[in-house]
Amino acid sequence: MTIERSNARIDPKTKKAGIGYIAAGSLLTMLICVLQYFAPFAIINSFIAIAVIWTAFYFVRKAKTKNLGMSNERMDALFEYATEGIIISTDKGNIVMVNPEAERQFGYSKGELIGKRIETLIPDRYSEEHVQHRKNYYQRPHARHMGAGMDLFAKRKNGTEFPVEISLSSFVTSEGRFVVSFVIDITQRKKQEESIQREKGVAQLYLEVAPVIFIAVNKDGIVTLINTAGCKILGYKENEIIGKNWMQDLVPPDAREKSRQILEEIYAKGNSSLQEYENHILTRSGKKRIILWKITALKNGQGDIIATLRSGEDITEKKAQEELIRKTHEELKDYSERLQQSNEELEQFAYVSSHDLQEPLRKIQSFGDRLKQKETEQLSEQGKEYVDRMLNAASRMQNLINDLLAFSRVTSKARPFEKVDLNYVLKGVLSDLEVTVEKAHAKIDIISQLPTIDADPTQMRQVFQNLISNAIKFRKENEEPVLKIYTKNTESTGKGEEGKRMVEIYVEDNGIGFDEKYTDRIFNIFQRLEGQKYEGSGIGLAICKKIAVRHGGNIAAKSEIGKGSTFIITLAVNHTT
Repeated sequence: MTIERSNARIDPKTKKAGIGYIAAGSLLTMLICVLQYFAPFAIINSFIAIAVIWTAFYFVRKAKTKNLGMSNERMDALFEYATEGIIISTDKGNIVMVNPEAERQFGYSKGELIGKRIETLIPDRYSEEHVQHRKNYYQRPHARHMGAGMDLFAKRKNGTEFPVEISLSSFVTSEGRFVVSFVIDITQRKKQEESIQREKGVAQLYLEVAPVIFIAVNKDGIVTLINTAGCKILGYKENEIIGKNWMQDLVPPDAREKSRQILEEIYAKGNSSLQEYENHILTRSGKKRIILWKITALKNGQGDIIATLRSGEDITEKKAQEELIRKTHEELKDYSERLQQSNEELEQFAYVSSHDLQEPLRKIQSFGDRLKQKETEQLSEQGKEYVDRMLNAASRMQNLINDLLAFSRVTSKARPFEKVDLNYVLKGVLSDLEVTVEKAHAKIDIISQLPTIDADPTQMRQVFQNLISNAIKFRKENEEPVLKIYTKNTESTGKGEEGKRMVEIYVEDNGIGFDEKYTDRIFNIFQRLEGQKYEGSGIGLAICKKIAVRHGGNIAAKSEIGKGSTFIITLAVNHTT
């Protein structure tokens, strides 16, 4: 069935009224499309229904006129100004009229849709189902909106689909019942909604996986949002926290004043900038946790603060570690100061004691020599032996005092550092030990050149002299001692604790060696692994270690019984002072 068109001219008043109805209906429909982003669907349906009826009313009104036919001019006037697609079809589903907007939406040229079935515009997967829906609608025709809460799609001429919202209305003429379909292309709106959903999904995911607390508190102090981490830290389930009073239920009494001051400042100044502060929260178990909060204000469209959003990092363990580190640092500082004082007192005591012992020792030696020289005829053989043993003991005591003085002088009488060529120092030491070396038939090989470093030259002499003397002293019986002196990797030196360039100097021998389990012990003062078998006070290696430490390094040893020893002296190349 078709609607006949007459050639009658449009009465100006009629034309004006028609355009008015269409313009008003279209304007209201446009307004509703905008409101759809903000208003509940129930309100939208009511407004769109009104818009549909208002727009369709013109068709009903004109259908009741004497001239039931609709002129091309009238159709042009009605359809030309519509901002939504308008399609009129019969009860059989045949399209009889299409406005330009609908043709544009579906990609058809003018008049191309006339006579086609309405299912032409429905995706193939819905076409059969739509036929039954259309029949049901004709049995109970009424104005209605389709699409709210649903995903409706239409099909273009090229087969592509696009999302739509459709409002239906019907009217009756002498030609029969017709249905008016108002079609709105919501492709852009859908894209915006999908984009918003994606962003919302990402934000929600971030909230859930973030290791910090995210919590929103409204103006009345009620918790309205909290993430998984927040629930875990506080020990509550989400539904147990939502609705709680933040200040009264989750902030300890002694921490509320600070929180209240922050909130008052935010609300009073209307300040939405991020603020940071530390405060306690109260967990479900009653324990306190220290939280580093970042808080900002949430505002509505009018710029009024409606809530606060907080992110909080649980720093309870971090604070405990910081406190432990602080206490440990203070204890170490106090221990270091006491140790330094003790060392200074010990060095002073050693120095003073050594000096005080010198005079009575000299008297013992002096009177012992006189007794041996002038009274030897008056002494029995046993008396002579006693005098010899006394003089030997005094001599050992003299050596011990001299070594103790040398040990204390490493720091008390130390000289400032200067550029020292260790090759020159070593040459001088070997010259001093020439007799000892020749007597022991020792062979000393200087395998590599030694570096020039910042050092105390006297103390460097002490190190080389002690190590070389020990290597000759602790030689094997019936085997000539062999010493090797060299450096390793002097071109690519390592880094010290303070970032200083370091060198390693090796003194290697083929002597009796020692058990490496005593490695730490041999560098302690008065330690002698061989007892009284070899001469010495047991201070030499302790002096070497103290000198090495003063020069920014250390000393170590590797050894095996019967296979010799290797001493490694580590020294800083440069010093700032």
